[in-house]
Amino acid sequence: MIHQIFFKTFIYFCISTATLFSVEIITETIPEIKEQKISAIYVVEPKYPRTAQAFGLEGYVILEYTVNKKGKTENIIVIEAKCGDIVGESMPIKFRNDPEDCEDFNSSAIYAAKQLRYKPIIKNGKKITRDQVRWRYRFEMDEGDFKAALNIPDFQISTIERLLKKAKTPSDRTIKSAEALALETVEEFSDVNFYLGKIYSFMEKDDLAIKHFRDFLDFKKEYKNQSAFTSQHRTIYETSALVLITEKLYKKNNYKEIIELAALIETQKIFIKENKDAKNDSKALIEFSNFYLGTSYLFEGYIDEGKDNLLWVKETTDNDVLLNMINQYLAQINDAT
Repeated sequence: MIHQIFFKTFIYFCISTATLFSVEIITETIPEIKEQKISAIYVVEPKYPRTAQAFGLEGYVILEYTVNKKGKTENIIVIEAKCGDIVGESMPIKFRNDPEDCEDFNSSAIYAAKQLRYKPIIKNGKKITRDQVRWRYRFEMDEGDFKAALNIPDFQISTIERLLKKAKTPSDRTIKSAEALALETVEEFSDVNFYLGKIYSFMEKDDLAIKHFRDFLDFKKEYKNQSAFTSQHRTIYETSALVLITEKLYKKNNYKEIIELAALIETQKIFIKENKDAKNDSKALIEFSNFYLGTSYLFEGYIDEGKDNLLWVKETTDNDVLLNMINQYLAQINDAT
């Protein structure tokens, strides 16, 4: 059968390293009325929210407040807040994809604004308040090479990966140690499900691998802001989990379950469309998962849907083996019609 040949050529992608990124937080004053001569004399940088950090999400928050007679801020409100994937050091701020309104950075920005201090404003010899003062907090991760973004402490990632590298057989003591550590950690850090999926894949326990890869993706779906889905900071993990799920279901001839993942699989096409400089690994994984989806449609009798997915992969991929497989399926479709 054609897809059996495919498995011999399929590159089994599993991420072996995960670098916790450092975070750069840039605070900027926004000019108000020209005659307004006021500037903060004490600034505290806001903390980068853990969830936004885990999903590689960037953005900004514009706040408005009153500076009272003591130079403290009060009546702080959010004027505007956007989330997405910022083009590094862009001024004005630009996003790679359309940004979305969000609340992910609001609490952190408000807490930092409460700690702002101004030199008391004097007018006619008296201290006065100043209304409608604004401040923008820009939340941006370090630019440069690809930065992985899993919400797991660095030392735990390092330990699990070290144990995975040392494992020689599906039943040796090292892989069991990795399993035990991951199971102890997963309740606190849901992203550990990704590593449990890798561990159970190595142990050849496909059902458990599928379960934990699903849990990893389901945790992501709880996150409301969809800009995070197309962020390069996290995509390699999402695409890896998704393609390994589809690959394992495909081997079981469980095509219906692959089709149930169609919305998630096809959504990742957005990543390739909107990130022309996408990492090759992410792009390849997305192509493979869409190949599995397309052929699953065919095996379940949804010819048009299957053909559409295969044609999309054909137009996108530069993998000769994948192209050959797709051409064979398309030729069978043409013969049948």
